[in-house]
Amino acid sequence: MIGSLQSYQLIYVLTGPINPATQVLSLAIFTQGFGGAQGGTALSQGYAAAISMVQFVIVMIVSLLTLAYLRRKETAL
Repeated sequence: MIGSLQSYQLIYVLTGPINPATQVLSLAIFTQGFGGAQGGTALSQGYAAAISMVQFVIVMIVSLLTLAYLRRKETAL
């Protein structure tokens, strides 16, 4: 589940980095930080770092919810 939230390679290969219809957080981080932005300035790298922190919080919340669900399920067995 966590890996699916962080994968961008398949989307990048199939549609390219510019198509906004298939933009996911990890692809936005890649394009802002490593080239898709205009010039790759420090400002766009800072924006990529900010997006990655948002993605970290989302992954953490999903992980904690999954852990809580699985622990409840385990005690019910």
